[in-house]
Amino acid sequence: HMATARDDCGASLPYEMIIEVLQWLPVKSVFRFKAVCRSWAALLSSDEFRRLHMSAAKAAKRRAPPAKLLYISPTATFDSTAVYSCSFSPSSSSGCPRDHGDLLFTIDGARGNYVEVVTPAPCHGLTLLYDALDTAYYICNAATRAATRLPPSTSVACSSSAGLGFDALTDEHKVVRLMNGMFYQKDLDSVRCEVYTPGGPFMDRCWRPAARGVPSSLHKFARAAVRNASVNKLSPVFANGCLHWLMRPSSFITTPSVAIVSFSVAEETFTCLRSPPFWVPGTPPTSRNWSSGEQL
Repeated sequence: HMATARDDCGASLPYEMIIEVLQWLPVKSVFRFKAVCRSWAALLSSDEFRRLHMSAAKAAKRRAPPAKLLYISPTATFDSTAVYSCSFSPSSSSGCPRDHGDLLFTIDGARGNYVEVVTPAPCHGLTLLYDALDTAYYICNAATRAATRLPPSTSVACSSSAGLGFDALTDEHKVVRLMNGMFYQKDLDSVRCEVYTPGGPFMDRCWRPAARGVPSSLHKFARAAVRNASVNKLSPVFANGCLHWLMRPSSFITTPSVAIVSFSVAEETFTCLRSPPFWVPGTPPTSRNWSSGEQL
């Protein structure tokens, strides 16, 4: 197939150069490029190209820098927090890092025993930290070794949960805070959401209400999500442009048909989702349950 495709592929570029470029593309792009022309479809569907693509993927994986862990620790005086990074290479039995890692930066005034990493994984290079003692959020960039304290929120809440997302349309990060109202407030069932955009316009450098707010029809689900996040220390997960909160089933008399509260970072709208299928021990895993990486 590759020999057949050679005659028609890219008259303005050498055939070998086209192959060199295409073999490094991600799987989704390869599938899209099959629609360019029949010769490309034949080329990208050939067994030889599959082997080249797999070899390139393995080579890229070998060259990729090793993953690192980000962790925090109180300083000797306990009046500030040190942020470290270390290679993910635990010893054989203890599971402890081989060394203490590299000191990235220190956050003065943030007491280490009360500071926690909110985001389970970096979001486009940034990580969200929370100082429970001072009720303050920090955004840090491990690559540039910089940390920025977010301005305080004027909203008072009984409980809240925050997450960090990325708006691909505006190329901006957003910190999203979902809150349950205080018990003494007249609107006992009030559920609010506020957003902070780091590095945004001057008027947007403070917490503001989410553009669409929380629909009243979703208040009970949002409350259950905040309770679950607060009680079980479960931060929302950012995926596919949305932040996802898992609800607390015990918040309902009967099990609801939905299990996840989802917030679109770009549109600033809420919706609810069903729980994804789970693999149960004792049953054979399907291709939808397990994936060892992209392949053609």
